[in-house]
Amino acid sequence: MMYEGLNKCKSKQLVFLPLFSFFLLLRGEISLIAQDHNLQITPQSEHTEVAKLYIAAQNLFNNKEYSAAIPLYRDVIANYHDVSAKAYLMIGRCYFEQQAYSQAIKWFDELVATFSFKDLEGMQAELKMYWGASFFYEKCFAEALAKFTGKGIPGADAIPPMKQPWYDMVGQCYEQLGAIEQNLETYNPHFYIHLAPIPKQNSPFIRANYWQIADKTKELRNLALYRIGESYLNEKRYEDAIHVLQKIMDTNFYKDAALLIGRCYFETGEYNRASAWFEERIKEYGNPPPIFYYYLGLSHYYQHRYEEAIKDFTIGQQVSAATIPAVYQYRLADALYFSNRYVEALKEYDKILREYPSSVRKIQAKYRKEECQSLLSTKEN
Repeated sequence: MMYEGLNKCKSKQLVFLPLFSFFLLLRGEISLIAQDHNLQITPQSEHTEVAKLYIAAQNLFNNKEYSAAIPLYRDVIANYHDVSAKAYLMIGRCYFEQQAYSQAIKWFDELVATFSFKDLEGMQAELKMYWGASFFYEKCFAEALAKFTGKGIPGADAIPPMKQPWYDMVGQCYEQLGAIEQNLETYNPHFYIHLAPIPKQNSPFIRANYWQIADKTKELRNLALYRIGESYLNEKRYEDAIHVLQKIMDTNFYKDAALLIGRCYFETGEYNRASAWFEERIKEYGNPPPIFYYYLGLSHYYQHRYEEAIKDFTIGQQVSAATIPAVYQYRLADALYFSNRYVEALKEYDKILREYPSSVRKIQAKYRKEECQSLLSTKEN
């Protein structure tokens, strides 16, 4: 029955997180999709009355005159059955662009209920995108997920989505539905070979797959969530990263998750919060990886708590250079310099120039070294 899906959705109690800015971003991307694809659906002949009527409607759609386009599409439906399926789709898209998502859903429901597979051929990808997105913006995540995966659309399950926002919406649907159970499975390092870190260039696509893995595979659930959180951190989506990583703080990934959460606080400039977080974790874990001390040192350094930073960095130096971002490798030397401990600072700057000659901070380290030498020379005189 038309509109049944939306009514069913409205009866559910779903948790909706404050992702308004994320929705606006995705909606902007979908508008671009509309511009890219709205000329794919055209009558066969431009010399017929239906062609003229349909093209007039599409011109209005292209100019974002959606209210004016809808009556023309309705005329196509009333008078020309051979292209009316396309007109149904375009009316739904008009309502979608006007953010009248419930009306868009009605038209998409009616389209699928009225027409055959043959009539819908060539429209499935576009239909599942906008039908799913309409449910998504109505906060009906279960229905959105079903439409995004082609459920109820003949032939759509074999058609890939059009653009990347689809993938992130799928991931958000999984997250909003709370489909991920808190499974305390024993971590098996073997699974690292299956879920590699997520590269930035196609991260929405891979994240969507990892969400599904986390939902359906207990053994890979924790690693999948860790990779998702890591991906959000790399893309500077710190709130999203923290939200995901908190889900595995009571699993065998707790130290890995805790490190990334602390890094999120640090990267957003919340140095007080970052130092408090790392101090609590160090106290809780007793013998954490040295990198916890290193980021604690960085957090103290940017609060100008240099003596505490020096103490932290001394332990943090045990971390390999490959683990520590190059931009921070000389912060111990800087902390010593700002604490007026020039002899010790000089040794550290020498070490940086000797062991990290390709560091982007080489010039600054050289300048600091010369300053230390000058200050020491002045002090001796």
